[in-house]
Amino acid sequence: MLLLALASTLVLLALLLFLASSHNAQIPGALHLPTFPLVGHAFLVQNNPARQFMAWARKYQRPSFVIRLGTRPVLVVNSHSQVSELWLRHSQATGSRPLFHTFHNVVSATQGFTVGLTPAGASCQRKKKCIGKQLSRRYVDSQWGCRIVDLHSRMFIQHHLRKSVSSSYYSRTPHDDVSLLRPAQYFVLGCALHYTYGFRLHPYGPHSSLADTVADTENTIIRLRSPLANYQDYIPGGKCLAWLFLPTAQMAAKSRDIYMGQFMKQFEVDFARGSESAMSCLLGRVYLDPTSSLTSSEIASLCLSMVSAGLDNIALNYDHLIGHLARPPEGYKMQERLFRELLSIYGDLGTAWRKVATEQASVYALALIHETMRYFTVLPLSLPRETTKDVVFAGMTIPKGTMLLMNAYAANHDWKVFQNPYSFFPDRWIDENYNIVPESTLRHFAFGAGSRKCTGVALALKELYVLLCRTVLTFQVRRPVDPNKQMIMDPFEANLCPSATSFEPKEFKVWLRRRHHPGSLELRHEILFG
Repeated sequence: MLLLALASTLVLLALLLFLASSHNAQIPGALHLPTFPLVGHAFLVQNNPARQFMAWARKYQRPSFVIRLGTRPVLVVNSHSQVSELWLRHSQATGSRPLFHTFHNVVSATQGFTVGLTPAGASCQRKKKCIGKQLSRRYVDSQWGCRIVDLHSRMFIQHHLRKSVSSSYYSRTPHDDVSLLRPAQYFVLGCALHYTYGFRLHPYGPHSSLADTVADTENTIIRLRSPLANYQDYIPGGKCLAWLFLPTAQMAAKSRDIYMGQFMKQFEVDFARGSESAMSCLLGRVYLDPTSSLTSSEIASLCLSMVSAGLDNIALNYDHLIGHLARPPEGYKMQERLFRELLSIYGDLGTAWRKVATEQASVYALALIHETMRYFTVLPLSLPRETTKDVVFAGMTIPKGTMLLMNAYAANHDWKVFQNPYSFFPDRWIDENYNIVPESTLRHFAFGAGSRKCTGVALALKELYVLLCRTVLTFQVRRPVDPNKQMIMDPFEANLCPSATSFEPKEFKVWLRRRHHPGSLELRHEILFG
């Protein structure tokens, strides 16, 4: 019996060593960090890996290095200059995505991959071309696109105006303070469903349970999407333990299947009866396009991308920006500057409220948004890439099929590019002529870079701009009664799930104090009663 157990152990060890050797590739010219056999750095990068990579970059005085996930080599790039060179100069060669068992084979088994997580190939190109067209400024800034953002930002403000009726400066209680993250997710989801399916979400009414289900499920899936947390995917023999992780992944996939099916079914009913909203939405335009060659699974991928993308980006960025505005005295000064700039552009509150939904005339609002995306970097490691051919870069020869990690947080806080990088300073994005600095002069990597940069940039900026401006036009954002409910400034310290793909900040609260300015009463009446 003992001999049998020993033999089994030796066979298993031999198998693991064979699996390890099959992935034991080197990247010539790169610094390979010392590590453990078989598991690699797997258990060293579970706690805010972007911060750990920054520490290793300082320790070894190298802007890039190789770690191992199990036995798989991964090139990590930390500096702004090297990220720019590899992701922009070699954008085509770094344009694919690695595949992971838990996310791609379990979570995505029925709905498929989002466009952003699809490996390079003909299908990926078709989907990128289509969604790039549908999310272009032509459609985002169209009357139809503006009407969607206007409607859902109005619902957001209406909800908080009604909640603030009983609140006054002299009778405040902690119950008057609110977290804006979930309402911001409702706003983003409402815009996405309206834009994609022509479906009008009522998150504060009959669709509250549906909206919460989508937000919670997508949050779970975001965690499962992490290339570092699912170590069962890359440790030799780890798939033997995958059953420990499968229930969560399968439940999330099942939940997603249900609501994605509901949205598609409702669209098909509306489209069949000639509904204007169904004909005008993204899916309607694709269905009516005689040149479209997308398959049904590729169309499903577009829908999935639209529903999931903004919940971990737009909503969290808005929430983080509000946290800055709620910190006196700097945050109060920033929002008053924005308020005054909007009034100077449009003359009165009513005109400003209506116009911010159709144009982006406030340079300071855009500067606040860009600085938030740089400072916060909601996806600190962006999304992993995979090389499609050998790449010669910074004295290294990176083989085809190598996984790449962009430390976007490190690049966005590179002191060689950003003066005082850990200070929140929106004016760094404004040039001497009071215009936003062009991307060729100064860029952040909140949307990624190169051939797989997020295609929804125009829509994301529009949603952030409208929601920010309308919040400041309607309210003064103030710190909460309880100082322990203020936002923690360091995203790493506030992170509730340090192994996830995106930051998940600890909940904080703010007080939305109704503005009392000439025209405020009339504006509130317009918002509430139309």
